Amino acid sequence: MRGKPKPDMDLSASLPASEWRRKAVHAGMGLFALTLRWLDWKAAAAIALAALLFNLFVLPLLPRGIYRDAGAKRDTGIVSYAAMVLVLIVLFRGRYLPIAAAVWAMMAFGDPAAAIAGRLVGGPRLPWNPEKTWIGLLSDWAVAGAAAVLAFRFVAARALEPEAVAMLMGGAGLFAFLESVRSGLDDNLVAAPAAAFFLAWVSASSPASGAAARPGLWLALALNAVLAATAYRARAVSLSGVIAGALVGAWILAAGGWGAYGVLWSFFLAGTLASKLGYRERSMLSRIVCSRRSSPGFLPTRRAGGSSSRPASPPRSRTHWERSWEASTGTAPSRRRAAGEYPSDPPGPSPGRDSARRSSGRL
Repeated sequence: MRGKPKPDMDLSASLPASEWRRKAVHAGMGLFALTLRWLDWKAAAAIALAALLFNLFVLPLLPRGIYRDAGAKRDTGIVSYAAMVLVLIVLFRGRYLPIAAAVWAMMAFGDPAAAIAGRLVGGPRLPWNPEKTWIGLLSDWAVAGAAAVLAFRFVAARALEPEAVAMLMGGAGLFAFLESVRSGLDDNLVAAPAAAFFLAWVSASSPASGAAARPGLWLALALNAVLAATAYRARAVSLSGVIAGALVGAWILAAGGWGAYGVLWSFFLAGTLASKLGYRERSMLSRIVCSRRSSPGFLPTRRAGGSSSRPASPPRSRTHWERSWEASTGTAPSRRRAAGEYPSDPPGPSPGRDSARRSSGRL
């Protein structure tokens, strides 16, 4: 009956098994953020660099059970995850290392929570991104905030004041919002650095010694508005990506200075280039498959083990009955046979065959 859920409905069918494995690995790697309590930033950066090299060169040689596109050589999300962890450790070393652990926890647990809740629960769509839902955004905020508070508390090894908890929840809200924006880049490259610089800016008790090298907020907004408009005219990003990129770029430039802004642009250019190359590779593969399927020498067949292609059999010579049918109807046998109206074998009496013979004077 309408309105009643099916008793045997399996909610896990909304997410394939490969996506469940991907989210499990994504969250499991976040547990290594807790090791920043004992590791110094150099050792942690060396481990993160090793993980990045593994994802770049070794993982493509292994079975691709966690790839979203099994035909791709590398998965952009997996590579950008390790790269962003490395950047967080290098930029927020020293007394800011707990912030790196907090944002790492946001990436590890917030994104899987948003995907699982959005796919399994559903609900109203976001007005700025119809591919994502409100329940996914709120789940991302709640889980990322809780994970950030716990990771910051453990790595800092001190009790947190209510202001620090509010700061971390605010950073998680910014992280969740930027993950929901369709920017054309991987979510890790957009949401993580903005949340990290927000936390660093709020937690700074006094201006850094190099504060004079940081431009003002209005200058940063004007500069990023010009660069975002240029990128939009070049069709490098979407409209929502222009808005998010301009705000994030202005915030990072004003809070982190020109060095952090250069790191942001390096990730933007690398992510854009990887996306364009991936799209071109998939487009070439699609054209090759389509041209092969449309080739007259290949016919699609269905076998017990799946679908395949085989060379077409050479045309056989027409029989006496085929010549009689063509002479009586004036239609090519192949067209009649394709329409299901042409008998190819004469095992016994048939109304269609008898009418053909009668019209040709042979019956």
